[in-house]
Amino acid sequence: MCLRGRATYNNLSRYSKLNEKTYRRWFGKKLDFIEFNRLGIHEVIPASHEKIAALDASFMEKSGEKTYGLGKFYNSKQSKAEKGLEISTLAVIDVDYNTAYHLSIRQTPTQAKNAEETRVHEYLKHFKDDCHALPKDVRYLVTDAYYSKQTFTHGVLECGYHQIGKLRRDANLRYLFTGQQRPKGRHKRYDGKLIIGDISRLNFVGEYNGAVSG
Repeated sequence: MCLRGRATYNNLSRYSKLNEKTYRRWFGKKLDFIEFNRLGIHEVIPASHEKIAALDASFMEKSGEKTYGLGKFYNSKQSKAEKGLEISTLAVIDVDYNTAYHLSIRQTPTQAKNAEETRVHEYLKHFKDDCHALPKDVRYLVTDAYYSKQTFTHGVLECGYHQIGKLRRDANLRYLFTGQQRPKGRHKRYDGKLIIGDISRLNFVGEYNGAVSG
């Protein structure tokens, strides 16, 4: 869809059979953009293709003082927090075609409504509110290391999905103790740390699409 000149109601009417007043009335009504995007994604991605969901944030530089949501956000290009705006994006990925389609976008507020909450809670709220529009065969959500926190992971599980993402550099992975506990004293919870690359203590579960899982 394209047209010459500015996207005004008068100009839109020149390229269609609809009157200018029709455009004004329709633009004055609310539109469920999530449902609109869901229908478009349903038409674009074949049902036989493998699909997963993705959630990530994007930084935009913005100066001034009056803009809503203006604050300090992490800019991955500069590897530091900078003044600007941030949006959280929930997308559907066509794995076979290697393409992502945006389903829902929300602006990240500068501060959470609850003083005890962080921006991770805002990202989780975004996912919880809009995950209903994901395709029915999507069960996995991919994220980067920032989202690999207990609060976010447990929240995704509550919605019936599984998160796949990198771990932080300071992630402390430990085996749960399954042996016999001592009759007295505090029970032992952990049984040593997990060493990345050492799978000798992991149990083989099975294979899925040729990939070994443990």
